[in-house]
Amino acid sequence: EYASITGIVPWPKGEAIIAVKSCFAAWLGERGNGDFEVQAMLDAVRGFIELHGASRFEREGDNCQTINNRAGFIQNVNGERCYCFYSGVWNNEVLKGQSVKFANKVLIERGFLIAGDDRAAKQHWFNNKNIRAIIISEAILNEQE
Repeated sequence: EYASITGIVPWPKGEAIIAVKSCFAAWLGERGNGDFEVQAMLDAVRGFIELHGASRFEREGDNCQTINNRAGFIQNVNGERCYCFYSGVWNNEVLKGQSVKFANKVLIERGFLIAGDDRAAKQHWFNNKNIRAIIISEAILNEQE
């Protein structure tokens, strides 16, 4: 509008505002409605498990398995299969560029993250070692939004 008023562009008064509203409406129409940060985070966790589930997670009792770039381990926790992530992988790979604190909160609320008493990571026994891990229920793979 300022460019119109000062004569920099030959548009009639109000034309810039109409154009901006039109562009915004088109963008919003393509984007849709919803909580995109939550969806992006869920997609990141699901995508990591789907991509690396068989190759970067150690299975309990499988001593012959060689794991390159180990992300964590797979184990039954409270009767359900879970992916147990090492904190560094969780923070720097799975949720890279996202708020880890926010993601942990949402995952706990939805019942996908089995948290420890005081934080998201939980002490857990795996192959006779006490390891702190982020424990994600396999149920996350079944919920689609």
